[in-house]
Amino acid sequence: MYKELRSSIIIFLCPFELFEQNRHIYTFRNICIEDKTLELNDGAAKIFLSSKGTANDVSPDVRAFLDYMNGLPASDDFIKEIDACITETKTNREERVSYMTYEMKMREAHDDGRAEGRAEGERNADLRTAKRMLAKNKSIEEILELVNLSREEVEELALQPK
Repeated sequence: MYKELRSSIIIFLCPFELFEQNRHIYTFRNICIEDKTLELNDGAAKIFLSSKGTANDVSPDVRAFLDYMNGLPASDDFIKEIDACITETKTNREERVSYMTYEMKMREAHDDGRAEGRAEGERNADLRTAKRMLAKNKSIEEILELVNLSREEVEELALQPK
């Protein structure tokens, strides 16, 4: 059961302030919404690291990494090693193309999601407008002039109980 599950920790590296509390680190675990003292204890945690925090809440090693995220020079051997790997990845053409392709796919998926969300929002607004107009006994023709719905959709809405 839960005791047999391995811990899973997801770490988000954020170059911005998250929750306006000026922390560098925010740790979340699964708890019961109804009883905050009841934790699932499934080993799952989500850690958000913000490079823009100002609190003294992380170790010097983590702080060095967050400073590096903010563009400061690498200050210790581990951060210098990370910097060397990033520099190598950027200069290796194949790695750079792979990274750019990945980044483009992520941006494309994000843009598609935003467009889909806008279209869904517009459709919901049209449905609400049509329902309000039907409630005010407006004709289907009047409704069709103002919303981007098919005649069949408006007629179907008209058949629904008010």
